[in-house]
Amino acid sequence: MYALRNHIACLVLGLVPCVKAEQLLSIKRIHANNQDCPLPGVSGQKSGDGHFTEYQTWKLPAADLSTISIDVNKQATDQGVRIRYKLEGYNADFGEVGGAMRLSARLVKKNLSDFVGIANWHVSGTSPGWSTNRAEIPFHEQTQSIHVVPDVEALDISVVSGGGVDTVGSLLITDISVYRVHNQIRDQDPWLIARFTPDKNKKPLSPWVPYMRPDFSEVVQLPQLNNVSALQFADLSNTSYTEYNFHTPIPPSIQPGDDLLFVWKWAYSVGSDDIASPLVFNRLLPGRYLLRLQRVNTDATQILEEIQLPVFVPTLYYKTPWFIVLCSVIISVLLFGVIAWLYRRRMKARVAHLELLQKIEQERIRIARDIHDDLGSRITQIRFVAETALLTETLPDEYQETLKEIVAGTLDAGHHLHEILWSVKTENDTVEALANYISQTVDKMCSSCNMRYRLNIPPFLPKATISSQVRYDLMMAIREALTNALKHAQATELNIHLFVDTQNQLVIKVCDNGKGFEFNKEYDGEGLKNIKGRMMDIHGTVEWAHAATGGTEVVFILELKNASLS
Repeated sequence: MYALRNHIACLVLGLVPCVKAEQLLSIKRIHANNQDCPLPGVSGQKSGDGHFTEYQTWKLPAADLSTISIDVNKQATDQGVRIRYKLEGYNADFGEVGGAMRLSARLVKKNLSDFVGIANWHVSGTSPGWSTNRAEIPFHEQTQSIHVVPDVEALDISVVSGGGVDTVGSLLITDISVYRVHNQIRDQDPWLIARFTPDKNKKPLSPWVPYMRPDFSEVVQLPQLNNVSALQFADLSNTSYTEYNFHTPIPPSIQPGDDLLFVWKWAYSVGSDDIASPLVFNRLLPGRYLLRLQRVNTDATQILEEIQLPVFVPTLYYKTPWFIVLCSVIISVLLFGVIAWLYRRRMKARVAHLELLQKIEQERIRIARDIHDDLGSRITQIRFVAETALLTETLPDEYQETLKEIVAGTLDAGHHLHEILWSVKTENDTVEALANYISQTVDKMCSSCNMRYRLNIPPFLPKATISSQVRYDLMMAIREALTNALKHAQATELNIHLFVDTQNQLVIKVCDNGKGFEFNKEYDGEGLKNIKGRMMDIHGTVEWAHAATGGTEVVFILELKNASLS
């Protein structure tokens, strides 16, 4: 009895408990992802105030998420100790298995053989601010209620130190006040105060009745609560517990439908000497952890034994920084190599294309020179011979008409040859050159018919490139429109407007003041079809409209981005 009382005093007053520091815990087996693993060797041990064992690092196989389980051996002991565990990096606080003390309330029916409205309020772990110095321990107020049912005549209140017989620890609980709550309104004064009044042995007086091991209990005074009495449990045994019961009848003023509100204050440090085996930790991320397995005294203020097992979960190699950096470097090198190869290939293709264009240009120049020197001279020679023959006075009339047709044909062939040579020469591959040639063509065609004309061409045009084929087809389409205006429209004036709009389109408008024509009517000639066909070939458009002067307006539109297509 004296030894137990002395041990209680040690727990509450802060003296060193008389618990032997020895090795009672050990790790039996370890498992990772459902596979047995060899137990690492012990790297160090020491004894003093507590026994300390440290294992070498347990390295797991690399995985995204790991599950480990640890089998723990615990030797039996009759001392009041608690066992707790924590995986640092995984758990925020120490955990314990079981271990709970409680306050219970039961409503008793009239036959005293049945309970209704049973309520249990458990505590486990350590309350905030717990200290070995009882005078410094903060208390925490609790309020709970129980509903009154019909045929109830008594109330039982119990304070129990064991939610299981393996529970150990300390509990301090003040007097319990019970209020009647009627229609959700609490009475001002309590109906019952279950006081802990001490006898000469500092045990609670009746109506509190002890059950099993009253030597684990004592009524103490709390200076921090104006010397209010409190019942103190110091359960040091992992094989038994203590319990106090309070029985009182319920007065008639408390009716079915009312509530009984319980108000009390307590502080605690409660645990168990049991340990889950195996300890299981799921979904461990890669990293370093530290398993701490401790055996502590009943109020967890002294570490009697500790086992530490470092745990290392490697990162999968393809998620490690060095692998990511290496892959990034390799990908960057490969990407740079591919870009460089594509760039060199593109440059080679561009050089080859430029060389081809240069050869084509040289060939165009040669063809133009050959056409001018050979075919042009032959046409000139034919016209000279025909003109000379016309000077013969004795030449019959039918021969003279034939010779005149030959002269006219050579002149026309010379004009067409000039157009071909103009389209072949590379120096004419510009918008400005095209505008100049259109001006010359309009001047020649209108002058031969004595028709007035107006040219509206900006002084500055974009330096866009127009290929030979595009220039030729566009010029032929414009010549056909001019021919229609001169021969069929009976026009007396032509207006030519050339410009580049805001959408980078070359626009050429040919407008006459003639009689006009029906756009939707089918015509036997090929002129209109040829105009449409040539514009389609160079990805351009042509539109006909009625001019404001009463004649016809032909609008040619060519996107300059397509004008360089051969």
